[in-house]
Amino acid sequence: MNAKHALKGLGSMKLKYKINNVCRNIGTRVSGIIGYTYGDTGLPAGSIDLTLTGSAGQGFGTFLAKGLILRLLGEANDYVGKGMNGGDIIVRPQDGVLFDSSQNVILGNTCLYGATGGRLFAAGTAGERFCVRNSGAVAVVEGVGDHGCEYMTGGKAVILGDTGRNFAAGMSGGVAYVHDIENRISKESEQLPWWILNGSKVRKRYTC
Repeated sequence: MNAKHALKGLGSMKLKYKINNVCRNIGTRVSGIIGYTYGDTGLPAGSIDLTLTGSAGQGFGTFLAKGLILRLLGEANDYVGKGMNGGDIIVRPQDGVLFDSSQNVILGNTCLYGATGGRLFAAGTAGERFCVRNSGAVAVVEGVGDHGCEYMTGGKAVILGDTGRNFAAGMSGGVAYVHDIENRISKESEQLPWWILNGSKVRKRYTC
């Protein structure tokens, strides 16, 4: 295993690979080894830093452990960061693309389902059921589909764009910041207050 030096606690490693959409659950096996060896403590931040280029199959970063950084230049399928406990997932288009990332889907459905920790940063939008049952992860994305932050109990979600229907249904904890330019959320949830941030309207949904 190329990361065995870091897995033994002997320093950090940076690795690069090309992938395609038959590559599923990237980061899960090594996270299992980290959990088995170090428990919930994991490895120091950035111990294993992977840069991947291409299209990731389902389950990218599933159950990700502390100490891992997954950088994806491309796009990912469903279940990104499902159940992740720590580490960072960074997804952005490959260099040289001509489209506007904020208007294009870069993550599939049901990302960060049941996540308990870690961070996700995506330069693009996600599909449906983003951050469902999230209880501790922090996420920044440029838009989500329907049912975003549903049943969320903790963590933070920053949505820099549209949210689709049924946003934050059943949400009982955590914080969601939404850049709601078109005033869509207010049509469904008039009880939610407005905050002004740098001249833009930002929706903050929270329960304690």
